[in-house]
Amino acid sequence: MTTAACAPGIMAAYESILGFFQISILVISWILLIADFGPQTNFYVAILVNIIMFFVRLEIVSGLTGLPVLRFLKQTFPPIIGVVLNSVSIKTLFVLPEGFLFLVISLCFILIIT
Repeated sequence: MTTAACAPGIMAAYESILGFFQISILVISWILLIADFGPQTNFYVAILVNIIMFFVRLEIVSGLTGLPVLRFLKQTFPPIIGVVLNSVSIKTLFVLPEGFLFLVISLCFILIIT
């Protein structure tokens, strides 16, 4: 709220819109917890709202700067998907211990591949 109040013009709208989405995480999570959903639903709600916020941010910035959204997505999503698929494949192809050792092995493998 302070950032939105201090921001001039379009930045105030930007901060207000994204602040609304951030607060909605709390409200939606609270409602789902009252409705007897498990505590992990808080993470699902946060992930979903952050994905929505990403696209809202992208739309706002695109309107301000003329950023071509499709070109941006085509250039950024394939590397992200590659890292995610490599991470999942390491876990499913190899039986690795949970914890720090798995983290080190998978990070090394991802760095080699990318």
